[in-house]
Amino acid sequence: MEIFRGNTSATSEIEFDIEVDETLFTQEIRDEFNESIYYVGEDIQDHVANIVTYLLKGTYDTDDFFEGYGYMSEIGVTFKRMKFHTYDDVVTFD
Repeated sequence: MEIFRGNTSATSEIEFDIEVDETLFTQEIRDEFNESIYYVGEDIQDHVANIVTYLLKGTYDTDDFFEGYGYMSEIGVTFKRMKFHTYDDVVTFD
């Protein structure tokens, strides 16, 4: 039996259109995330970037529930277009 040890890397990219209802995705929701999970920033754009990072890393519970934010549909965040790309897969062995 052989053991292979190494690592892999890829460049991933998401093209997206996200619609945000600012009357639902309030400063209060953003502040609560900053205080209870980790600090992202004050602006909606900072939090949208964080949500996209969740998507890229696959670190969300369902298509609609994101830890720290809750259900996107309840806070006025709608994913209009998502297109994932992965480039330059590289595998190296020790």
